[in-house]
Formats: sequence, structure tokens, C-alpha cells
Amino acid sequence: MKRLYSTIVLLAVAPLAASAQRLDGCPEDFGRPGVHFVDHPTDAETDQRLKESGYMLTNDSLLSALHDLRPDVRSLAAGKLSTGGQAGALSAITQAWSAEKDQCTKTKMDDALSKIGSRLVFNSTQHPGGQQRVTPFQPCTPSEPQVLSFNIEQLKDSHNHVPDDIRITLRNLTPQTVGFFRTFWPEQEFSAVIIGPFGAHTAIKKEQEWLYHPLAPASSVVDGRTLPYFFALPPQEDVTWLWWVGQDFDMSMPGTYRVSLGGRIDYLNTTVCSNTIDVTVGN
Repeated sequence: MKRLYSTIVLLAVAPLAASAQRLDGCPEDFGRPGVHFVDHPTDAETDQRLKESGYMLTNDSLLSALHDLRPDVRSLAAGKLSTGGQAGALSAITQAWSAEKDQCTKTKMDDALSKIGSRLVFNSTQHPGGQQRVTPFQPCTPSEPQVLSFNIEQLKDSHNHVPDDIRITLRNLTPQTVGFFRTFWPEQEFSAVIIGPFGAHTAIKKEQEWLYHPLAPASSVVDGRTLPYFFALPPQEDVTWLWWVGQDFDMSMPGTYRVSLGGRIDYLNTTVCSNTIDVTVGN
């Protein structure tokens, strides 16, 4: 009799477990040791699941879905919003990402933000014709009030025979979390200004010139380093990375070079300009 009772209980529980399956492809035990696989619904499946959850596929409806009580609905909404690549979606998903407690949903939102970043960074006014690098030597006037502070500093080595690494630091000066996309090469986001020892613009290396031309063959440089990395910057928090200033520009002549970066960040509706530093190249 006890054996029969146990069987009945198991049969009753099985449908409940199946009904609790997440709609966004996240395993229920995501984050446990060895559990990292996440299934990705197709676009058609995402649309259908959002509709079945009570949401239309309009921008306003999807933005409200970011605050649904169900974590899988929140991640589905973020994924759907990312297909448009709009700056408004960036801000909304960034705020939702900052408040998200469910780890798999947070991972899904991170993926959505990365997709938005690829569109916003490389389809900006800084990349006419699809060029990979921003046109250098542009004048820069920072927006007021400032959204981000922009600082560069030289990291000196012991030999000083080649252009040293430059550390870039951007800080969020606003009272709310800001979504920023950092590229591996700073020249993909900002106009570089390098003035040589005799006061003239430093030449771009011949092998790098094609990166600054419109209609550059993007397929030849697409690797993990060229895609933007998303960073959610809380107020007064920094994002830092290194710039090999001599990668694109010919700094083989010994002397002192004046170096700065700056440019328009369309998705934040702001222009940021770094300080200017002297980089000394030895004999």
C-alpha cells in the first residue's frame, strides 16, 4: 500500500515540475557547479512566449515586461528589445540589469546589451561607411554637463625605447547607472590625436590605413577583441583599459609626442575629451 501511495505522489509532482520550466531556456539550476548551458529560443519562439505571457511586441509593452515578476519574461523582453539596437532600450535594460537578482536572467540581459552595443558603437556617426576606426585628429569639445570624465596617463617602462602603454579611465559623473561599451582598440570609439616631435600630425602606419577608410572589410577583423564589452557603471565608478598608442600610429622617431583622445558617444548623447599627455620615445 505504501509503494502505491509513493507512485501516485510522483505522478502528481511530475506535471508541476514540467509546468515550472522556464520560458527563456535557462536551466532551473543555472549557476551551480557545472551548470552553465543556456538554451536560446528562436525569434519566433520568443515572440510567441511573450504574447502568451500577456505582452505585445511593441516597445512600450516590452519595456514594461522588463519589470515583470517572472525572471524568464524579463530576459525574453530584454532579448527582444536588443534586436532593435536603440539607445532607449540600452538605458532601460541597463537599469533592469543593475537591479536583477536572478543570475541567468542577468546573463541573458548582458547578452542583449552586448548585441545593442555592437549596433550602437559601429553604426554611429563616428563610423561613416562602416570604417573600423574613428577618423583621427578631430577637434574635441566636451559636453556640458559632463556624463563621463575621461583621463589618460602613461605607464612608463624601464627601457623607454617604444611608446608605452597608456591607461584610459572613464568615470560615471551622473547620479544613475550608465551603460558603456568598451572596445578593445580605443581608436574604434574615439578620435586619436598624436602630435609628433616637430608639431605635425603623426602618420598612420601603412598597414593600418585601411581601418580608417569607409567600407573596410569588417570580416577581416572580426574576432573576440573587436566586439564591444558592456560595462554598467554606477555613479562615480570607473572603467579602465590599456591603449597601445603605437599600434596604429608611427611613433618610431625619438622625441616627445602629445597624445589625446575624444569624440561623440551617440548612445549617451554626449561628447567626451581626454586630457593631453606627453609620451616620450627614447633613442
